[in-house]
Amino acid sequence: MNLEQVCCDLIQIPSISGHITEINRITDYVRHLMTPLGAMVEVIRPADISPVIYIRNRDTPCPDVAIVGHLDVVPGDVSQFSPRVQDGRLYGRGALDMKSMAAVAFSSMQFVLENNLPLSFAIVLETDEEVGSRGMQHFIQTHPDCIPRVVLDIDVGGDITRIIDACKGAVFATLIATGRAAHGSTPWDGLDANERMFQTLNRLRARYPYYAADHTVPTDTWVNTMHVGTIAGGKTANIICDSCMATVDMRLVPGYTLPQVERDLNNALGPGVSYDITMHANAVEIKHDDPLLQAYHQVAEHVLGTPVGFQHIGGITTSRLLFHRGSTVIYHAATGAGMHGADEWVDLTTLHQLATIQQAFLHRYIHLFLKK
Repeated sequence: MNLEQVCCDLIQIPSISGHITEINRITDYVRHLMTPLGAMVEVIRPADISPVIYIRNRDTPCPDVAIVGHLDVVPGDVSQFSPRVQDGRLYGRGALDMKSMAAVAFSSMQFVLENNLPLSFAIVLETDEEVGSRGMQHFIQTHPDCIPRVVLDIDVGGDITRIIDACKGAVFATLIATGRAAHGSTPWDGLDANERMFQTLNRLRARYPYYAADHTVPTDTWVNTMHVGTIAGGKTANIICDSCMATVDMRLVPGYTLPQVERDLNNALGPGVSYDITMHANAVEIKHDDPLLQAYHQVAEHVLGTPVGFQHIGGITTSRLLFHRGSTVIYHAATGAGMHGADEWVDLTTLHQLATIQQAFLHRYIHLFLKK
């Protein structure tokens, strides 16, 4: 398998979340790529949910090792779907997030099949990660026995010399403020829903400080944060607003729970304001003494020939669902930058290094954890 060519092939398919024709094109591409190698390829198509690609070397309900990720991308200019290589970097929509990483996963499956490795190995790729991951959630719900011993999460591109050992939790909430309309010249005749929303958000802000590049940047960024994603209220300038809606995104360090967030929200609410939790994700924290993480870490340092450190991130991935089932999740990907931007890129040298690390880890896994 030509790793670089597969990356380019994937980038050329504009598989934007929700664009079902292109989503089908990329699932067909994967099936035609992997099936001749001897892989079992199942495209799961739940009703009204974007498909999930399930690739296995064996027909077993639970793999020993699984790689999880996605093949959908955010929208981009037409030019971004024409990959280009420059100065050792591959540019294009999805180069980092995360079609090149998916190509590495395919390479690892080929390695398992060609060497007839004595383990059960799987790849699970969703196609709606950028808009909510309903497909992966459905997959996990309908595969209750799928609890891999180790999950390789490759959806964390940025620096191959760092392994992610903790991800914040997240709570998304929608706040609704109601009021009573009146003429803008006589505000005492109405109840301003916008003002009620502002006051509620200000009380929340007292609990979740405001951080920005031109304001305050904490020395230690491993803190709870909140930002107001959207806010909308009113129809015109001279009418007191009778309805306002805002969405907030809270990122939470391990140990800060949903009941604590609900307490914060309840304490902040003013008259006429309510909320609804639209998404909740628990934090992930991998202990450094986990023998699977230690084994992977040793392999990574050996392949790279340099120390590999650990890093916390505020983002979330769907592998958390398997972590909370009992899997050890190892977050590691190739180096790149510009995720979701106009000049998204991945370093090709580190991409090949990641493939070597995965293959060496699979050998190490067999030796340390399957032959006992």
